[in-house]
This record gives sequence, C-alpha cells and structure tokens, in this order.
Amino acid sequence: MGVEVKPCVCEADKLKQAERVEAEIISKSCEKMGNQWKVPYPWKKNPMLLPDNKPLAMKRLESTERRHKKDPEQGVAYDKQMEEMNEMKFSKKLSNEEIKNFKGPVHYIPHHAVIPPEKKSTPNQHVHRFLWRNLETEREPDVYEKTVLTFGDKPAPAMAQIALRKTAEENKKDYPEAAEVLTKNSYMDDICGSVDTVVQAQKLTGDLDKVLESEGFAVKGWTSNKVLINTENQERGFKVFQEEVE
Repeated sequence: MGVEVKPCVCEADKLKQAERVEAEIISKSCEKMGNQWKVPYPWKKNPMLLPDNKPLAMKRLESTERRHKKDPEQGVAYDKQMEEMNEMKFSKKLSNEEIKNFKGPVHYIPHHAVIPPEKKSTPNQHVHRFLWRNLETEREPDVYEKTVLTFGDKPAPAMAQIALRKTAEENKKDYPEAAEVLTKNSYMDDICGSVDTVVQAQKLTGDLDKVLESEGFAVKGWTSNKVLINTENQERGFKVFQEEVE
C-alpha cells in the first residue's frame, strides 16, 4: 500500500546454461501428490557413483560427540533437536532390515550444531543418510535418512520456486491476482505486493493464504503499513503482523 512493487521476474536469458538445464529438469519432472508437490532432485551426476562413506561419517560423529562432551548443555540441546527432527518426520530412523535390503546408492551427510527448519521435497533419501546415537557413545550409532530437502542443498531455491510457480499456475483461474503476485513478486521465502486500499490488501492476502494452504505451503504472517486483521483471517488462525510505516 503506497509503495510500487516492480515484478521480480528472473528471465531465462539471465540464467547460466547449467541453471537452465536444472530448472527444466525440475519443472518437467515435478508432480502433484495430494496437496503437495513432489519435486525431483536434479542430479548433476549419476547418484550410483556416490561412495558409501559410512567410515568417514563415523569419524565425524565421534568428533561431534567429543565437542558435546566438553559442553554437556549444548549436547543435550543438540540431542533434543535431533529428536524433534525425527518426531516432525524431517528424518527417519532406518531399521536393520531397511539398511540391509536397500540396493541403491548410499551416502552420508554431515550434520552441524544448528539445523534450521527444512524445505519439504523429495531427495533420494538414502544418499542423505546420517548417523546419531543420542550421545550414547558406548553403542553403535543408529542410521537415519532425511525425508525432506536438506537445508543448504544447492538446488533447494530452484526446487521451491518452481513448486511455488506451479501452485500459481494451478490457481490462476480462481485467484488471478494472487497467482500473478506469486509468479511476479515472490523471491525465496518472501512475497511482496502493493495495493491501494486496506480492503484490497485483506482480499489479496486472504487469497494468497488460501492458494498456498491448498498446496501445502504455510504462511507465517504478513507485514503491512496498515492493520490487515479481519474476522476471516482471525478465525482461520493466521498471524498478521503490522509494522507502521510513516
């Protein structure tokens, strides 16, 4: 409101050849499963060539455990975060049978002191394995696999953006303004828009909420220079943040 927002459109000719190929692979292979998008992982090389690096992963785990032994408080917090990640189904502990029977490529990834919230997608889970044993260093570690896209993976932004634009495409007939905003004025986790009145802003944010919610995306809240809370979005449980701008 009161601020002109120019469309944020990444033109194809501004992308490098490798980026264009990556985007094309993701876009063509993207498919809908329920109310979410299944996004393929755009491998640069055949994942069958990845080494099973469990010995290296074991050394990394032991190094992590030594650091936490020096700082028990941090160790407890780290272990709790790993448990929460499993409870939220961001990761899954593999059974001995699953480990034994899997015949595809296997690769282990390092984990660090802070694990941010993940982006939902579908990488090859067995090449996103990791080891953890709840700081119980006297036993063999459990093997986990990531069930969502790992934070920091290079193709993550492209995968999220393509899923978002496909969401806009699917909903442009019923919500044309919201679809246009998602297509032209969104970047990474941010969606920007500008309208003339509070009523228009309430409708636009409400439509965006509905479109995104229908495809498995969750909106944390809106920031505006005017109060946007109305009966509808209060009842639907959306948190709308206001920031008064002079």
